Amino acid sequence: MKKRMKRCKAGEAWSKTIASKFMEIVADDGLLFEILIRLPDSRSIIQCATVCKRWYSLVSRSEYFIRSFNHHHRRKRLLIGPNSRYSFPFTLLTRGAYRTESGLTRANLNFLRRETYNCSSINDFFPEKSKLLHQAHNGGPPSSSGGGYLDFLGWPPGQYFPLIRSSFDDLLLVEKTRKDFYVCNPLTRQWDKLPEAPTYPEAEAIDIVYRSGFVCETDSNRCNESYYCNCSIKYSVVVLGTDHCESVYHAAVFSSETGQWTESTFQFPVRLNVVHWTPVGCNGIVYWPYGSNSFRGIVAFDPSSSTTDDSERRCRMINLPREFGRGWRAMSHRARLGAVRGRLRLLQLFWHARVNSFVLRAWDLDPTTSSWLLVHDLRLRRSKPNEFWLPLALHPDDEGLIFITRTKSDDQDLDVCQYRIGQDLDTCELLYQLPHFGCLPSLCVFTLVHPWWPTAIPPQLPPI
Repeated sequence: MKKRMKRCKAGEAWSKTIASKFMEIVADDGLLFEILIRLPDSRSIIQCATVCKRWYSLVSRSEYFIRSFNHHHRRKRLLIGPNSRYSFPFTLLTRGAYRTESGLTRANLNFLRRETYNCSSINDFFPEKSKLLHQAHNGGPPSSSGGGYLDFLGWPPGQYFPLIRSSFDDLLLVEKTRKDFYVCNPLTRQWDKLPEAPTYPEAEAIDIVYRSGFVCETDSNRCNESYYCNCSIKYSVVVLGTDHCESVYHAAVFSSETGQWTESTFQFPVRLNVVHWTPVGCNGIVYWPYGSNSFRGIVAFDPSSSTTDDSERRCRMINLPREFGRGWRAMSHRARLGAVRGRLRLLQLFWHARVNSFVLRAWDLDPTTSSWLLVHDLRLRRSKPNEFWLPLALHPDDEGLIFITRTKSDDQDLDVCQYRIGQDLDTCELLYQLPHFGCLPSLCVFTLVHPWWPTAIPPQLPPI
């Protein structure tokens, strides 16, 4: 026992000596700055910030450190090239159904809110890297014993249930009511309540349909990077409304730069009730798939366009790729739309009996020509004939990784797996299981990715 205590004391003395020598070496702030920006993630930065006041002040004193930190890691990743080891950690949030049902009533919507909120302990998945980040920032993700992921919003329990409408990197657009929207970062638990959103002129009519989404961009006034950088952002929230019988859309757009909503109306040939709930924000545009329980095309809305612009410039239709097909191949549960490394990507996965295999295809959109580029076209054989696979979500920062679901004909459990494109289906990694969810194959999943430094929500300007 005495020998062990001596060894422990000797080890402590050695550690203190090494630490004191290191502090002497990095006495210069410039050298310490260069060391800190090379740390792997914000979790490591937070740990170092607790060493002493000097280190804390260097990390937190300005936006310059965050921009340098992000720039260093982005340049490093560009030099290394595509590598899954350097993709952002992710968190999966499962919330309700993906496809559009035109007959969705307000009672059904409230039921969906309650169910996805009360089941948050089984509907959220945190990989190990995500758990470590949450532990560093806010003590860890909610445990399965209780506590929702969005409880930090402080809404009265049992009265309001967070309804996630859209996501962008590590930010969420959350709806409280049709007038009350929040933008939040669940990792840092920062949130901002938007001013009350204007509603459709006939808001009390029961047949009014709403769709909402948002998109983030780099604030060019504060950051001059040519690529998207989350150091300084601006965002737009879009709320579209109409009724079942009209082709006239009422658009309300909130800008974080002005802190205000702007309203306009325009005509559009696609009825809003067949536009899917879950939009995708990419390169300043909000995209919605449309089609009654299928993919028939994509609606693209530009929040930055002027209210005086013509309808075609504000909102336009994008045709699907010719190879996408129609009918049973275009059903909503066989396709997903997402943003991957700044590109809009369309994913399709279905069983084709004629070739006795699953067909996986993926296309990237060229925003200038609205044409599609086929990037993946694979045939995947299954080793077990009773297994069925469907697409679930894309990884916004890893173009070679997708999330898919697996069901078996002999049970009602739904397996959520991650699949590396190009490998066999048997190599899929099981992430988590949803018991008795086999009857709902078309789940809605939001993939949060956590950048090297968490995105800060810009403060709103006071109304004029």
